[in-house]
Amino acid sequence: DYSGGATCPSLLLEPSRTNVFATSEGYYDWSKAGATITVNQGLSPEGVNNAALFEATQISQPRIENNVANVSSVYSTSIFVKKVVGDYFGVGWYQADVGNSFAKFNIAEGTFDGYDGNELTSADIVPYGNGWYRISVKLSTSSSTSKSGVKFVAMSSASAGAGNIGDQFLLYGAQLELGSYPTSYIPTYGVSQTRAQDVCNDAGDTATFNDSEGVLYAEFNPFFPAGSRQITINDGTYNNRIIIEVRENATKIKFLVNASGSNAFEATKNISVIDTIYKVAVKYSATDCAFFVNGEKVSSSTGTIVMPTGLEFLSFSGRNDTSLLFTSKTKQLIYFPTALSDLDLAILTG
Repeated sequence: DYSGGATCPSLLLEPSRTNVFATSEGYYDWSKAGATITVNQGLSPEGVNNAALFEATQISQPRIENNVANVSSVYSTSIFVKKVVGDYFGVGWYQADVGNSFAKFNIAEGTFDGYDGNELTSADIVPYGNGWYRISVKLSTSSSTSKSGVKFVAMSSASAGAGNIGDQFLLYGAQLELGSYPTSYIPTYGVSQTRAQDVCNDAGDTATFNDSEGVLYAEFNPFFPAGSRQITINDGTYNNRIIIEVRENATKIKFLVNASGSNAFEATKNISVIDTIYKVAVKYSATDCAFFVNGEKVSSSTGTIVMPTGLEFLSFSGRNDTSLLFTSKTKQLIYFPTALSDLDLAILTG
C-alpha cells in the first residue's frame, strides 16, 4: 500500500468488501443532473487513460447520483477526484424523509471544508499524487426511507448545494461499501464486485522458532476498526502461541504467551489513535516475559513462566488457518530466536 504519498510501502491486509456501485468508472447507470460525463479523458491514479471528465452545466447541484438499498445500514462511499477547472467537489447524501446532506472538499488545496447537514460523518481526503485525491465519507441509511441516494457534486466556495457552470473534474473509482470506513478500490464494470478477505499465513517450520525464548516484533497501522485480530507464532492450534492482538475495534493491543491452552502471561495496552503506526514487541522466556509499545515497557513477568511447545508457524491469524485474520497496514514483522534485552527492545520499538 503506497497511499498517502508513502515512499515505504505497507503490506495491506483487508476484510472482504463489496462495491455496490455497478459501474465505478463509466457511470453509465448513474443519473446526471446539470452535469455531463465523458469517459477516458485522462490518466487515472492507476496510470491508465480511464478517468472520466465531469463538467457542470447548471448552478443548482451539478451532480451524478446513484440510489442505494433502503435498509438501515452504515456505508462508506468514496471516489478519486482531480481538479481541472474549479476548486470544490463533494459527496451528497439524499434521504426522502431527511433531505440533503453534503460533505465538502477543496480539491485545489486537498482539504475537507465541513458538512452541510447531519447525516454524514468521518469525512477524509487522501492525496494520491499528480493532483489526485480520494475523498470519502461515512453515511447511514434508514429503513423507513422511500429513497436514498449518493451524489457526487461540483460545488461553489459559498454553498455545498450550488456549483459553477463550466467547472470540470476528473473522476475515477466510485465505491460504496457496507462498513464504517473505506477499503481499497474494487473496480466494477456492469455488476457489483466483492473482494475476498486478504489472507497471509504459513511461514516457517519447527526449525525456525525457538520454543524456550524469542521475540515477536511488528510495526503496523491498525486502521481497520474490526473486532479481534491476531499475529501469532503457533503450533497450528490454539494451545501453544505467542500472540500480538488488536482487539475491541482497535482500542487495545494485547500480548499473550499461551502454553498448553492456558495464558501463561498476558498484558494489555489501551490505544486512542487508530490511524497511526505502532511498533510493538513481545519477549518470551521462562524467566523474562515483557511487552513493549512505541518504546514503552508495558508489562513484565515475575517468577517462572511456562513456555509454549511445538511452535512452527508465523501467521497473520489466530493459528495456521483463517481464524482471527489480521487486517492492517503492516510495515514490518520480525522474529528473533533469542530474548533481546529491555534496552534493545526499547530502541527497536521507540
